[in-house]
Amino acid sequence: MNGNEKELLEKTVQFLEDLGKQSKFLTPGEHKVLLRKYGIGNIEALRRFWKFKKKQLEDLKI
Repeated sequence: MNGNEKELLEKTVQFLEDLGKQSKFLTPGEHKVLLRKYGIGNIEALRRFWKFKKKQLEDLKI
């Protein structure tokens, strides 16, 4: 993986973490709108994708 791909992966992980933090303070309706805006089915899908991307990033750093 080259530097650009690693940088993109780092930005993706950071974005997903920020999105998860932001969603904690939303009402259920706002929550659904936010997830729909980014094409995410539900919060559990967001968590699984974040864990997958975070593991990819950690594997690169090893």
